[in-house]
Amino acid sequence: MGSTGPDVADLQRRLQRLYLYLGSADGVFTAYVGEALSRFQIARNIPETPGVYGPLTRAALQAETD
Repeated sequence: MGSTGPDVADLQRRLQRLYLYLGSADGVFTAYVGEALSRFQIARNIPETPGVYGPLTRAALQAETD
């Protein structure tokens, strides 16, 4: 939470592609981004802390949106 930069903007764009995040890809990790990320993790049974963009979540999201 509170992270900023191009990696966050990339995360936001990937979540947008899956219609999980409807905000702008402004590169700011807000609670809304965290909630979208949690929905992705729960739906795919990813065993990481909900709302945290860890390596398993990153790999699954990239595989689905590349």
